[in-house]
Amino acid sequence: MHDLANYHARVVTTNSGVDAVNMAIIDDTAVLLLLTADGSFMSGHSLETAEAVNAFRDYYRSWWASAEPLESYAQRTDLMAPNH
Repeated sequence: MHDLANYHARVVTTNSGVDAVNMAIIDDTAVLLLLTADGSFMSGHSLETAEAVNAFRDYYRSWWASAEPLESYAQRTDLMAPNH
């Protein structure tokens, strides 16, 4: 992925046991959410207001800021070691 200028992978580790919220910010007016419960039940939701977009954009930025670059995570955890 090094050749893709706008592609940056980061890792967020959680130990809370709570399923994450998957989201896609489509544009300035729509957010799509995918919620799971116990890894089995899924529900999708569309929020189509600028307020929702701003709230989830802030939520995303908080996660991104706390995330570790993939390359750092891979080195720290020996993910790239030959036996993996």
